[in-house]
Order: sequence, then structure tokens, then C-alpha cells
Amino acid sequence: MPEQDSLPETLSEPTGGTMSTLSRTLGSVMEVGREILAKSRRGRPAAADTPAGLGRLCRELLDHRGEASGLALASEITSGYRQLAAADRLAFFFTLANDFDVNPDEVLAAADRYRAEPSLEQLWDIDRAVEAPRQKLFRRINMAPDGTRTLVAMRGDLLHTLRDNPQLRAVDSDLKHLFISWFNKGFLELRRIAWSSPANVLEKLIDQQLAVDQAVENKLDRSPEVVTQLEAARREVLARAYVQRVAGGLPKPTTEEAQKYFND
Repeated sequence: MPEQDSLPETLSEPTGGTMSTLSRTLGSVMEVGREILAKSRRGRPAAADTPAGLGRLCRELLDHRGEASGLALASEITSGYRQLAAADRLAFFFTLANDFDVNPDEVLAAADRYRAEPSLEQLWDIDRAVEAPRQKLFRRINMAPDGTRTLVAMRGDLLHTLRDNPQLRAVDSDLKHLFISWFNKGFLELRRIAWSSPANVLEKLIDQQLAVDQAVENKLDRSPEVVTQLEAARREVLARAYVQRVAGGLPKPTTEEAQKYFND
């Protein structure tokens, strides 16, 4: 039974503190989590430098209940993945595909229950059954300080292997699904970037440019899927710019014209 722990209030409910304060608090939580993990393992270090060892950590994180120790465990997984060689990463992807996939029997059983009783609750059961456990795993890995960056890098590594290993498409599909929900443009807030901008914002821009450079170097900009997405984004930006220009050039209606419009 894993030792239960919880996040301190300063992290779960930040009250106007600076980013550095939040980072220090997160660091303190991670230290507490590492101590709890070490105690539960009786001092034995976790082996995260092999695909099998990383798979065991992933199963442990999936079943974990403690919050602070869960953060520390997720951090061990992100660190362990970055240390894997290319061949070991491929083996780890197959672990994700085979050991963290949906259970067909559960899907069929949920569908049979819905067929017998087509209720909303039974439909929810189908929804839960068709979600692969690795989606929950990815969400928990994302809790780590470098979780998002590691998952993005993981999908980049995965894309290189899909042509020769189509069995891994389900893993890619789950990552893509989560990224679409996490990075929805509706959650974006536009701000002007200047030298006075917070350092973490500038660092993210630098990291983004490095990622773009690596993508171009690996010829991802020539991938049919990427080319299609870039063209779609280009059309959307151009269409929005045109609508804004046209709307900005229209004369503002007078009070009488507005009143007549609503009366008609």
C-alpha cells in the first residue's frame, strides 16, 4: 500500500506568489516525494535506465495514490526516458503499446451492457473502457516539471519509428489526442514579447526555436501530415487577418442606424 501524501496548500492554491516562489515550493514538494519513495523502497534505488525498469516505474505511477511522491515518481520517469538509447526507446514504445493498451474484453462487455440498457451511465462505461491506460499514464507524467517537454520529445522520437513499426500508431494517437486537448488555441493568451518579459517566457521561446531547428534538420517539415497542418494554419491566419481588416474599415453605425436595425 503506497504511503499517502499530499501537496502543500502553497502549491495547490497559489495566492499571487511569484514564479520563483512556486518553483521553490515545487522543489520542496519533490524532495518530500523522493524521501517517501526512498522509504517505501527501503533505500533500494529504482532502475529507470532500461526499458523494462522504466516500464515498471510507469506501472507504479499508474497505480500510485500519493501526490508528492507521484510528482517524484513522474520525474524519475522523465529523467529515465531521456537517458535511454534510441534502441531502448523503441523497446519502451512497444512496452507502452502492449502493456498499457485497452482491454478488448472490457470494451466488449461495456458495449453489451449498453446494448442491454442504453443509458448514459452505460455509455460512460464504454468511454472509460476505450481509453487506453497509457493516456492516464501520460497525464501523470505531465505532472513532472519536465513532463510536457519530455512527452513532446517522446512523440518526436516515436514519429521516426512509425513507418517501420505501424503497431505503435495507437501510442502516437494517444499522445496526439492529449496534445490537442492540452494545447488548444482557445487557452492561449497573446502578449507582446520584449527584453523585459519574464525570463521563463524567453527561455520557452528559445526552446521552441531549438525544437523547430531540430524538426527541420530531421525533415519533419516535409512530412505530408505536417505540411497539411502548416497549410491549414496559414489559411486560418490569412483569413483572420482579412476579416479583421475588412471589419476595421467598416464605418461605425450611428445610433439611429443601430436603433433602426434592432427595430426592424
